[in-house]
This record gives sequence, C-alpha cells and structure tokens, in this order.
Amino acid sequence: MKFITVLILSVFFMILQFSTTSCYAETQLAVRGGFDFRGRGKASVIGLYFEDNVKPGVTLGFELYHDLYENFSIGTGFEHQLERDEFFFSPIIYGLLRLYIGSNLIREERYYLTGKAGYNSFEENYYDTNGGSYLCLGVGIVRKAKVQLELNYSMHHGSVTDDINGYFVNPVMDYSKFCISFGRIF
Repeated sequence: MKFITVLILSVFFMILQFSTTSCYAETQLAVRGGFDFRGRGKASVIGLYFEDNVKPGVTLGFELYHDLYENFSIGTGFEHQLERDEFFFSPIIYGLLRLYIGSNLIREERYYLTGKAGYNSFEENYYDTNGGSYLCLGVGIVRKAKVQLELNYSMHHGSVTDDINGYFVNPVMDYSKFCISFGRIF
C-alpha cells in the first residue's frame, strides 16, 4: 500500500513539473535499468554501530528532465531497488540537476555531472520502518540523444520504528552503493 501511495504522489509531482517548466524546453524521458555493485549497510542502535556488506542488486527507474540552457538541465525521477538481503530502499521521488561538460546540443556525445536529492522509502521484512533522505552524485554520457550511461554513488537513510525484543530502540539504517545504469531516452 505504501508503494502505491508513493507512486501516485510521484506521478503527481512529475505532472506538476511539466506544468511549471518553460514551453520552449524539450522534455525528455529516460527509462533506466542499473546494476548495483556490492553496497555497504550500516546501523546504529543505542550508540552501537554495525556494518556489513550488502549483496549486489538491480535498480529500475525513470527520469524526466528539461534542458533549460545549453549546459544545464533540471528534472525529477523515480527508482525502485529490487529486494536484497531482506531489505530495500526506493528513492520514491527525487529532483535532479545535470551540468553538461564542454558540450553543445548538436554534438553526438554529451558528458555530464549529476546530483540527485529526495526522499526514499525503507522496507524491511521483519519490522516497521520509516524512510529518509536520498542523495546521489554521478557522471554520465548521453550518446546520439537516445542512449544514456551513468555511474553514480548514492546514500540512502531510513529507520526502524518497531520495538525489538520488547525494547523501542529506533535504529538508524544507512546504505551506500555504486551503480552503473543504462537508459533509453524518449
């Protein structure tokens, strides 16, 4: 139910973005799939810290963005991580900025730096959870205005809201990973 509610909110914010951008800016949709390299999971409970490796996984998503200037784009996106190690984070909705490096709109290759920030949900198999912040930095290339390849580093934050063995401890969960994604631009 959480997932459907957040998906509806995501679509609403994307429609809002379409209605507030310049009619001269071309809107582009990138549908993406990515491979998440082995990540790092961290938990802090009552001053104790635990760290462990997290198995590789797959992330699917899409982004809508507009070229506002020759070298600058803004947009919004949605991603969903497939379950791994009994938990997953999903950047429900995020804003993105893209700065193209030494490019112009008619070149076949456009290199860029990207930053993304937003909210992610946190799902875990055994306890009730709360989402938290999502931050991402990356580099990428757009080839022939149709194909996108991106390497990024993302940080996900969340917390457990259930009591554990009769104690309400509210552990904070952090997960960081590198991801390489391939996208098709429409």
